[in-house]
Amino acid sequence: MPAVRPALLPTILLSALLAGTSPAPGQQAPAVVVSVAPLHGITAAVMAGAGEPDLLIDGGQSPHTFTMRPSQAAMLQSADLVVWGGRLLESTLERPLESLVPAEARFSVLDAPGLLLLEARGGGVWASHEHDLAPHDDDDGHHDQDDHEAHSDEHDHDEAHDHDDEHDHSEDHAGDDHGATDAHLWLDPDNAVAIARAIAERLAEIDPANADIYRANAERFSDETAVLTADLTERLSALADRPFIVFHDAYQYLETRFDLDAAGSIAVSPDSQPSASRIVEIQDTITARGALCLFAEPQFEPTIVESIAGDTGVRTGILDPVGGDLALGPGHYERLMRGLADGLEDCLGD
Repeated sequence: MPAVRPALLPTILLSALLAGTSPAPGQQAPAVVVSVAPLHGITAAVMAGAGEPDLLIDGGQSPHTFTMRPSQAAMLQSADLVVWGGRLLESTLERPLESLVPAEARFSVLDAPGLLLLEARGGGVWASHEHDLAPHDDDDGHHDQDDHEAHSDEHDHDEAHDHDDEHDHSEDHAGDDHGATDAHLWLDPDNAVAIARAIAERLAEIDPANADIYRANAERFSDETAVLTADLTERLSALADRPFIVFHDAYQYLETRFDLDAAGSIAVSPDSQPSASRIVEIQDTITARGALCLFAEPQFEPTIVESIAGDTGVRTGILDPVGGDLALGPGHYERLMRGLADGLEDCLGD
């Protein structure tokens, strides 16, 4: 055997070290694609130490109006698992997913067990109501369909619908899906935990070698989210009786969990313009309810918000239900929720 020249020793040693640290076949994490940033953050937390998911829709785009590029279609085709919010949140993804991704590789977070599911609200003005979180928890600390029905009974929309009858429903209710589930469910931290656990189980099925990592990460996420929830509950309790208006109806789970008083939304659907009569209705609501703030969203032009604020004198702020400008990764969900609390406090606080 020929002698190894000294000059080659560093290269050989480096190659051996690299080979020793490379994951063995079958131990590498699956290729995971996640539709939107908040679900990506939850998935990243579950996969920490095993792999990293890819994000499909970047923070500057709305999932309601997303248009897919060829590179994104290729990403979906090569995925072992695609995590998405379901057709009510991401209707533009439904057909591409059906054509590009096998059914067994798709996971809608709406299918996670133990969720609190709320009905999507119709109309741009909502009657004032009080939230009682106690009935939401069953003996296992999860939520069930009975909770959803009990909560939906608390919402009395007669006042709003009576007012809507005075103007054109066909224009203002474009995009409404009455009786459908509100898909922004990650804004209830308990739902985020249920989603994390469900993703961990799906990944454990696909990648048994890393199953313990996924499950341990989901439980760590649960513990961290419990601390986050306690902190946000304390911070937001001072805002419980301060009405506000949002750009579109994306925050119902946040309102319910933290007893906030959203009086209505400018747009029923973010991809349709509100009518002149809807804008007048919101202006009247700001005056009648004493709304303190009108919130825009960074994914949409603020022109209408600025116009209404100019006519009513109401303060304006920004809420982002997906945390599009936040750093991605395992800490994204906490940053998202704390950012929403910051935005609410900045605009509704004294």
